Amino acid sequence: MTANVKVKLWMEEGRLLDLVDRNLGGVYNLEELEKVTQIALLCTHMEPDQRPTISEVVQMLEGEIVPAERWEEWQLAELQRRQQHEMRQQGKLFNFSEESLNIQEAIELSSGR
Repeated sequence: MTANVKVKLWMEEGRLLDLVDRNLGGVYNLEELEKVTQIALLCTHMEPDQRPTISEVVQMLEGEIVPAERWEEWQLAELQRRQQHEMRQQGKLFNFSEESLNIQEAIELSSGR
């Protein structure tokens, strides 16, 4: 599992504390952790033209929050990506099942009469 996938999973599960370096000794700001994680995920958007520019990243880091509309767009894109992945996986299962039926039919046709 890639680091990006782990971060997405931990974000969904509310396990952002798993990202924190233990050497910090618990000295960190939870709101900043969430903001930086959101920015990192925006920067790794599947579609490069949807990633923020460096100047936008700097503005987000200096500001209090990540723009809600950018975060909502990322979440929607991530949901669509997952749905497409699931559909492809279901298609593979369907193709496998169809292929299995064809093999079974061939076995039946070639068996002794």
